Parts: sequence; structure tokens; C-alpha cells
Amino acid sequence: MSSAGNGAGGSGSFSALSITDNDFNRLAKFVQSNYGIDLSQKRQLITGRLSTPLKQRGYTSFTDFVNHVLQTKDNDLITLLLGITIAASMKAESFVNLQTVMIMGLGVLAFVFDTVAGCLFAKLMNLFSKHKINPMVGAAGISAFPMSSRVIQKMGLKEDPTNHLLMHAVGANVAGQIGSVIVGGVILGLVPGMLG
Repeated sequence: MSSAGNGAGGSGSFSALSITDNDFNRLAKFVQSNYGIDLSQKRQLITGRLSTPLKQRGYTSFTDFVNHVLQTKDNDLITLLLGITIAASMKAESFVNLQTVMIMGLGVLAFVFDTVAGCLFAKLMNLFSKHKINPMVGAAGISAFPMSSRVIQKMGLKEDPTNHLLMHAVGANVAGQIGSVIVGGVILGLVPGMLG
């Protein structure tokens, strides 16, 4: 803890862990073969950014870390490693462009249509159901878990302090996540066959 605090505070006592050529090559090969990210030019960045988190986790060398990752495929460590490597590979000139803005715009559009469709579908169900459904619950049927259900709860309480929609909204929210996973799986299964 103290070494991490000193490193973050900039007192000068922080020293980055060193990585051998062999360990770096093993790590780079693992990341390239499993995740498609090229680390060959990122050695200094990786050692600089990973040293503090590794020391905080009790590692005294990169060798211990690399051996642990390659043997156990520890999800927490891989998430840490990927977070740093993905951030390291995102250069502004290749990331901030029209295609990225279009993808973000499509994401916003998908959220808008998903929310509207959920409300309209709940209204449609109310035409045929004896037990009415608050259309706001339908708006939570998107995969933004748990944010959309909390927003619905907050909006419902604002309109009526006795309106407790959280559990119903979370149910719709989880269903939206499951639906997204299923659709994503179908797309991943179909699209490569259509393209190739």
C-alpha cells in the first residue's frame, strides 16, 4: 500500500518492475493470440502502467505475474491487462474519426428506439391484459444494467412517491440483457457465414 501511495504521490520512491525479454515476449504472444492486440511496441508503457497494480497485488516481479496469467487465465488479471493494453493501443488519429462517431451515433439511436419500443409494447400489452403494466417498465428493457432500471425508478418516484418500480424494472432490464446476448450470439453465428 505504501509503495503504491508513494508512486501515485510522486515522491520519487516509486520504481517500476522490470520485465525480461522472455517474459515480455510470452505476455505479448498470449495477448496477440487470445485477443488480437499487438503489444510489440508497448513494452515501456506496459511495464510503467502495470508496475503499481502488480505491486499492490503482491507481485514482486513480472515473471510471477506472467506465469500466473498464463497458467490460471485469471479473469481479474486479464481484465486489468486488457484494460491497459486496449487503452495503450487507442491512438487519437486512428480512434477519433467519422466511423467511430457513426458507431456511437448508432448506439444512441439503438437506445432511443429500444426505450420507445419498450414503452409502446407495454402500452400494447395493456390493451389485452387485465393487469395493467406501467409503460415505464418497458423502457427498462434495454441491456444498460442496472442504470436504466434505476432511472425508471427515479422517474416513477418523481411522478408519484408511492410508485415503486425498481424490482419490475430490474426484471425487464435483465430480460433486455439476456435478449442482447442471444441476438449477439445469433449475429456472431450468422454474419461470418454470410461474409465468408
